Amino acid sequence: MRGGGRVVESTYDAEVELHLLHMRKISEGLETYRGGNKYEQATYYYLDYLVDACAERARVHLPPERPLEVDLLICMTGLSPRPVVLAFKILRPKRLVLITSDDAHESINIIHDHVVMGGGLRGADFSARPCVSTDPLDIYRIVREEVDIVARRTGRPITAYIDITGGRKVMGASAALAAWQLNLGLSYVDGDYDGTLKQALPGSDRILLLDNPTSIFGEQEMDIAEQAFASGNFEVAGSRFDDLVDRLVQPARPRFMGALSALYRAWFDLDREALPGAINRVRAALSLVRRELSDAAIHTVYAQLEYLDELASGNRRALLLTFSLLDDHYRHVGRHDFAALFQGGAQSHFGCSCGVLRVGVQAQEGQE
Repeated sequence: MRGGGRVVESTYDAEVELHLLHMRKISEGLETYRGGNKYEQATYYYLDYLVDACAERARVHLPPERPLEVDLLICMTGLSPRPVVLAFKILRPKRLVLITSDDAHESINIIHDHVVMGGGLRGADFSARPCVSTDPLDIYRIVREEVDIVARRTGRPITAYIDITGGRKVMGASAALAAWQLNLGLSYVDGDYDGTLKQALPGSDRILLLDNPTSIFGEQEMDIAEQAFASGNFEVAGSRFDDLVDRLVQPARPRFMGALSALYRAWFDLDREALPGAINRVRAALSLVRRELSDAAIHTVYAQLEYLDELASGNRRALLLTFSLLDDHYRHVGRHDFAALFQGGAQSHFGCSCGVLRVGVQAQEGQE
């Protein structure tokens, strides 16, 4: 069986190499294939004889965590049909939509031939939408409409990608913004450039699947979570930070802020049973985020942890100080009804201010 497998693989490679040889001759003008200039003829030959084998090879290298089914693939489309056909055959979407530039008429016909006539896609699931390539709102409108169409048909959240390989650069930039806004994935067909062929070397083709930028970097969501934290809504802030930990490529900062939110929530609720676990969680998270914090913020956190250890143990002096700090904090955020519950002279007695409760905002100083 192993020997048979090697024979099949060898035959496969030999067939690809033979077609590649013909493609090179066409690119050099030594052979002709269909019509057009040498580049167009070589591309036609690739799509007729090589794209299926190249797509199968590229599928082997898809990340294992990729979606098993793609409901919608939206491709920026320009002069070359190659990246669109290749992306379609690698991802195998249930619906394909082309967003086309003004010079894409011939590409649309060729893509249709390869994905509908010869690719198994139903004609009803293929659409070409012309756009104003310099108008980001026009591209966003098209993307939004197509996403809504598929979502209505399926009646569930869908898996959709926007491929930004083809078309004009400005179209790719606008499509990326649309993906960002609508929480869609991005894809890009890449390969090793061959100077003779003036395109990617067949067999080196691969597709890059990129999560939505907000899912990778999360700056906007971090800002929202930090606003909730700064306003004293620690339950909402903690939930948002914890969600970001599971999605960001650099989760140390939201992990620390989530732990701090849980600590402050237990502190504000005077939940002495929850305090020890929350304190330990902050200590563990702090060790991973020290480089992102200022020395002053680190000192403040350690001072808080030392004080909260005393509060958790039932120290009455720490409890009186907490009443004063909560009074000061709730006055700061405009919650005078809560502040009235904690009025007293403990603050003047202990000489501490509520600024210690807002270290989460101070934690950003280390990045400035």
